Amino acid sequence: RLAVSARPHAGGMRWDEDLRQLAAGQFGMVTAVQARTIGLDSKEWGRLPGAGWTRLTDRVVRLDGVPPATGERAMASVLDQGCGAALSHRSSAWWWGAGGFSAHDLQLVSALKSRHRTSLATVHTVRLLPDRWVTVFRQMPVVRPELCILQLCATVHYERAVRALDNFWRDGLLSGRSLDMFLAELGCRGRNGVALLRQLREARPGEYVPPATNLERRAIEVLGGLGVEWRRQVDLGAEMWTGRVD
Repeated sequence: RLAVSARPHAGGMRWDEDLRQLAAGQFGMVTAVQARTIGLDSKEWGRLPGAGWTRLTDRVVRLDGVPPATGERAMASVLDQGCGAALSHRSSAWWWGAGGFSAHDLQLVSALKSRHRTSLATVHTVRLLPDRWVTVFRQMPVVRPELCILQLCATVHYERAVRALDNFWRDGLLSGRSLDMFLAELGCRGRNGVALLRQLREARPGEYVPPATNLERRAIEVLGGLGVEWRRQVDLGAEMWTGRVD
């Protein structure tokens, strides 16, 4: 997903411009593998630190002068791991903006075994990671919201998984249809989190509308626990709409 196509350097053009163009889409960073694809040899790669670049790891350098950005450490971990790695679990929920998650304790997922393990994140190696359930969002390789929710169902408290699911649904990042497609492909028995995800999906049938705020969500939890019947978002007015209340 982060591969670079090699191209000839006509007229003696050096690789510096290609490196900078690549870095522009990766938070100012490039990897040793990408540099070799562009045309650098091992000696030239070794001379980058101190020549306008800073070494972050043995496999990743960062262009000097690039302004700090949210997610740069996460990107460094993805690039350092390589092998098709992507941000996952709580880290992907944070990157998608689910709320209640942070960039601490970065987590990655990869379907390819590698002797190298980045020290910047926890790496989960899985047997199957279809390309269709991984994407690039705001320059970051990250698992799609459907897979993120499955991972949360398997690893975090029930309430955190429910909030993330409803937040993704509210923001249009997933839907009942996309969840059904995901479960049809990866919802096999025995996979961690599948049973809970199926339960959450069944509890959101038809034209489900997720809570718009944490206050609304909490009210629903309280009323449901008391056995109180209610209607959500009731439109008022006969011939002319006059408002909406819960």
